[in-house]
Amino acid sequence: MTKYLLRNFNLYSHRWLLIFFILIMVNASAMALDGFPNKNSPTAKQVFDINVTGTVLDESGQPIPGATISVPGTTIGTATDLDGKYSISVPEGASLVFSFIGFQTQTIAVANQTTINIVLLENAQALDEVIVVGYGTAKKSELTNAVVQASGEDIKKSSAVSLSNALSGKLAGLYVNQRSAMPGFDDAQILIRGFNTTRDNSALIVIDGVANADPDGLNRLDPNDIESISVLKDASAAIYGAQSAGGVILVTTKRGKSGKPTFNFSTSHLFQSPTTRVRTSNVFDYINVLNQSRALDGTAPDFPDELIQAFRNGDRRAEDWWEALVDPPAVIGRQSLTMRGGSDKIRYFTSLGTVSQGGILRADDITKLKQYNIRANLDVTVTDDLEVGLDLSLREKFTRSPQGGSGAIGAFASTSPLQEAYIDGDYRYPGEGWSHLNPAARLLSPGYRKYTNDVINGTFRYEYKIPFLEGLSIDGFASIVKTFNYNKSFDYVWDYYEKNSQGEIVKRTSRTVED
Repeated sequence: MTKYLLRNFNLYSHRWLLIFFILIMVNASAMALDGFPNKNSPTAKQVFDINVTGTVLDESGQPIPGATISVPGTTIGTATDLDGKYSISVPEGASLVFSFIGFQTQTIAVANQTTINIVLLENAQALDEVIVVGYGTAKKSELTNAVVQASGEDIKKSSAVSLSNALSGKLAGLYVNQRSAMPGFDDAQILIRGFNTTRDNSALIVIDGVANADPDGLNRLDPNDIESISVLKDASAAIYGAQSAGGVILVTTKRGKSGKPTFNFSTSHLFQSPTTRVRTSNVFDYINVLNQSRALDGTAPDFPDELIQAFRNGDRRAEDWWEALVDPPAVIGRQSLTMRGGSDKIRYFTSLGTVSQGGILRADDITKLKQYNIRANLDVTVTDDLEVGLDLSLREKFTRSPQGGSGAIGAFASTSPLQEAYIDGDYRYPGEGWSHLNPAARLLSPGYRKYTNDVINGTFRYEYKIPFLEGLSIDGFASIVKTFNYNKSFDYVWDYYEKNSQGEIVKRTSRTVED
């Protein structure tokens, strides 16, 4: 690659300027490290007793300017000059790491060597990596547009149930904003050109060449079916017209390969817990704010000093609603079975997947997600000039939540700390709450919200190579999407507990809130 740059200096002079700038910055950093060590840095305490020099070349013997030479685990480093030469001082027993874009990284032990000349080998795999771009593909080494891509193997490493959340932090320039954690409704908003996008225009989702092929976008796809996901940021997305104003996300599913059928089964069981908690005022701040509000109005305080003292002495118990209701972890299970194979004429990929997820609220046996995915991708070479393909996918998503939905349950974050979630802190006896709306008691109601969503998708595609016009072909596709939605709400009263005049705990029945 460097040889090509040297022979085409006039054509690619801007690249040389970039390399020269990097060379100056790296050498300046190395000089700063050597001349002004930080007393708190490990390198400041090291003794540099070996000076190593050498030349870095490519396979054709041409020097590689700007190649990085560093000592692993330290801040010691330098870069080669325009002739591929370098000089670096290293501690005894160190190793040197040689690296450059497009070449394989090599590590050499210094030992007692003072001259190390090295030949870097081109990383053909990185340069030849195929990137999906619009209606075609391009090699990474030839790509000039703002396109980033993640492989299916990278996506599978995430524990997120929704595929949109699995993309967080994996693709540069992709904004993933999750607004809910309710199982089945935790899909994230995906923006490519920032949160200030006009009218909050999200990215266009294209699955196997078909725009808007799934009403849930990419959220409910099985990650085991994904071959790659590409993000088009600039003019490369323009081929999809005005609907691509917010950028385009291209999803490519796996397809069959010639050879014996291969089977892959994967299963995972995960435990999900909140990373942060809702921070609310304690009982004394709560009382103080309300009393100050009354003072500004010129009226008597709502809470006398005797009540405040009762909380200080422990005669009354303040409620921490987060600790009372949140009881992680939620259990997530995912299983997937795929089959891939075919011959020169027929190639196939089939998969069957399932995922389940529970809730994190205490005594919540209602909240759950169950999802089933089936996919079959078939490619047939009819003649030397004609290829056809048929893609079929089926998904069923079953979601259930407590009576009143997750929004009503989430109101515990603003519930008064003066009210007890459970009588005397005993989880067997949820209290009344404000106006019979104690979330802890409401969770025990037999009422529920149930949502069933079925999606069937079929795509037929063909490509015909015109035999008498080499390089010219005609291709097209037809796609159909059918969705079935079924929602059901069942509202009922629930039991709560309170103490009577004798101090005994008695059961009561709530009013009908939803009627």
